[in-house]
Amino acid sequence: MIDVDVKALAVFKSVYETGCCGETSRLFQISNSKVTRYLSSLREYYQDSLFIRKKEGFIPTARAKAIYPKVCEITDLLAKISIDESCSKPKKECTIAVPPTFSVGLPEFIDSELESCILSTSTHIKHMRPQTCEDMLQGGMCLAVIQDDDARIQESLTRHKSTLMATPIGTGQFVYIVASEEHPIWFSGLTLADIAAYPFIVTAIEGFNDVQDPFEVYCEQHGLPLSSVYKTHSLAGLITRLRSSDAISFLGTRCAAEFIDMVHGLKAVKMESQQYELLHSVLRKPSYSLLSRRDHACNCPAGFVEGIKSFIYEQIS
Repeated sequence: MIDVDVKALAVFKSVYETGCCGETSRLFQISNSKVTRYLSSLREYYQDSLFIRKKEGFIPTARAKAIYPKVCEITDLLAKISIDESCSKPKKECTIAVPPTFSVGLPEFIDSELESCILSTSTHIKHMRPQTCEDMLQGGMCLAVIQDDDARIQESLTRHKSTLMATPIGTGQFVYIVASEEHPIWFSGLTLADIAAYPFIVTAIEGFNDVQDPFEVYCEQHGLPLSSVYKTHSLAGLITRLRSSDAISFLGTRCAAEFIDMVHGLKAVKMESQQYELLHSVLRKPSYSLLSRRDHACNCPAGFVEGIKSFIYEQIS
């Protein structure tokens, strides 16, 4: 039993009581596949299927019925211990600053994939802002996803090179076109020239396009007059504008594009690579790094930082 994950026992208990994987996934805020992996580890340990899937739900086997009372004792005891520990030992806090295009994917990734890293740590996701380096120097920030071309960040890194460091993550390799699902742009060739005929929304990312977006520069250099340009600093603002106008925008992360694509009435389509290369023939592609303190004086648990870097890389390349 020493080799069995404690969470697997809690998952087993929930599936036993509810007869449903979906209810268990909602209860623990994990995916259905994660529930299945927990059950698989117990099935391997007990050499028994534990549940039989039927139309009416998951039916426990004789073995499952035998171990259920003991599992209840274990989980109840662990719950009591956890309550006692939480009363005497407050959780540490790990604050991470990210661009708005990561704000909808990173929290879910931390909860589902890095749960074992954050049992004693609570994480807070904040938007990047000009004072992020100062926040980190003063101990109010643990990690930050930054743009390598951010002059303000680079100046702070030079000035505080003995304290701060930036670890490269990767360069953006695509962009998604987002607009109303009824927008006429979807019936065009989706070229940059086609897109320039409509109002454009910039989702401002600190140090990348907050001053001037690559699409604005491209249109200037190729004589394509943009009818109007709007700027927003959040996905909520972007959604509101897209749903109430014929505007178009670009998103450079998978998690943000997938989120927009799930919003009723909106649509996200990946731009063809040739058009993407044209877009960034005038300004460099976004390049991301992870900002942190050299002394690692933050509350991020072991394995957490590498997990964050891996997630960011998968979203941009």
